[in-house]
Amino acid sequence: MKVATLASALTAAFMEGSPTVLPVFQKIGVTQCVGEVVLLCDPSATAPSYIVETNSSLASKVEVQSGTLVVSSSGTLSGDIYYRTTITLIKGQLTELLSGSAASVLSGDLSACLDPNTFKVASAASGSVSLGGLAQTSKVEAAATGSGTLVLGNITSATELSLATSGSGSLGLTTPTAPALEDTTISCTGSGSIYAVSGSKSNQAKLGGSGSVVFAGNGGVVGETLDVITAGSGSFTGCAAPVNDVTATIRGSGGISVAPQNKLTATILGSGTVTYLTFPSPPVQPQTQEIATCPAYPTRPVLTEIPTTPATMQIPGNYQCRSWNGGVATGGAPSFFGIVFVGLFLYFN
Repeated sequence: MKVATLASALTAAFMEGSPTVLPVFQKIGVTQCVGEVVLLCDPSATAPSYIVETNSSLASKVEVQSGTLVVSSSGTLSGDIYYRTTITLIKGQLTELLSGSAASVLSGDLSACLDPNTFKVASAASGSVSLGGLAQTSKVEAAATGSGTLVLGNITSATELSLATSGSGSLGLTTPTAPALEDTTISCTGSGSIYAVSGSKSNQAKLGGSGSVVFAGNGGVVGETLDVITAGSGSFTGCAAPVNDVTATIRGSGGISVAPQNKLTATILGSGTVTYLTFPSPPVQPQTQEIATCPAYPTRPVLTEIPTTPATMQIPGNYQCRSWNGGVATGGAPSFFGIVFVGLFLYFN
């Protein structure tokens, strides 16, 4: 059942001030429950559109208040309640995406609807974010700061790439990045993990916690420099990413595995070990050792992409909601999508 199409209200919300903000926050009485948020791109559209679908007949009112979507109920909501929120963006509109809840956010190819200069995406809670096409933007900044999963694909036009985790969540790039990538910066300061099918001319990675980084390379691209620093127990595995000159510094117990093509400079100040796949020139310090194989790579993250516009909503038979008391979600259990409540913010410059 479609509750409402909010194209006119959404357009009005966009016009209130500059820059405009569209927080997507569904409030259903005292109960919150969202199945998934679907992002679509229509470069020919003149205004964004918004559709909310639900299997509950109690959602009697849907409106935008100060840019916030509010869904009110005509009674006490209980039982299996499921929502799908579909947002259709227009050309060049999306500059920043923040998922601040346990929602599942999915997209198809968003390339034409991205800002051509910079796109920022972050997962700040337990929800999963899976974005398909991210071409046609020159700079991508991705961060997983909570316990959720952030997976990106098809970053084929960027020249700058920034990847960061600071919580227990994971961040993954599943397809090769742009051959013209100039600079990649990686930061892993929590217990989460980063898996990047990427390779650029200049590469920097800093690990400060127990999390791990897999730098899986970018096909036949050979980087010019790679500077890796580990200060905790986390490990950096980059044997599938050939780089001419590698600088590896260990200050903790974490290990570094790399594939230098020309020179390796290794400094070990902690208990960790530097290993390498090839080694044509002597290291600065003798604590490194040559090995024939690299550590096993973990399973590559799965990118869940929306291939076409969803025509109908599939309602999970065992979907459960949780009650909301204003600060903490309590009771119940998440469904297959792992969703409890949603706070999705889209920022537009």
